[in-house]
Amino acid sequence: MPTILRERDLPGPMSLGRLAAEGTITTLDDMESGYWSEHAATLYGRASIVHRIIPHSTAACALTAMWVWMGGEFPRTLDVLSRSHFRMRHFGHRVRAFTRKVTPRHLVTIGNLRVTDPTRTACDVASLHATAAHPNDYTERIVDLMDAYDFTPDDCATILDENPCMSTMPRTRACLSGVRRSYDHRHVDSRRIDRRHGDSRRVDDRRRVGVAP
Repeated sequence: MPTILRERDLPGPMSLGRLAAEGTITTLDDMESGYWSEHAATLYGRASIVHRIIPHSTAACALTAMWVWMGGEFPRTLDVLSRSHFRMRHFGHRVRAFTRKVTPRHLVTIGNLRVTDPTRTACDVASLHATAAHPNDYTERIVDLMDAYDFTPDDCATILDENPCMSTMPRTRACLSGVRRSYDHRHVDSRRIDRRHGDSRRVDDRRRVGVAP
């Protein structure tokens, strides 16, 4: 089964559209190609999809890396690490190349795909904050990424400290300040819920042994 399905691979001109309407296929470019929706449900499946779509010898970063790690709606651009300039669209998507230096420890391989690790991905997405149509969406997505892969705003701050010459540093730090507020707020609420549940369990335990709560 091919990772990416093209209209020409199917028996009739309406086949891809029918599969998309049924939710079996998620289209990429005006019903000419798409990927199997069930493949996008797993980390390895998403990595296979992106490896097939992005230019050869590049690594996925920023919003494309975010999709690999978290899933959701496929990004409008293909964000890659490369010194090349890509004029042609790939599967209907503009290729956005970044020349940022990324240390090997922040690049991982999933299947055949090279992709920035979750912490570096969060920093790259934060650097795009100023150009986002809905900046708060980026903030919440970054916090979701932190929760899913068990890292914190402090880990992102460490990466920024290691790369003081990043041209996007001011807006990246500004975004991460908002991320930290959202992260702290979410985790304070979680701790309160945990404490309430803990208190309830202790009361139940005391009642079971005949001790007044």
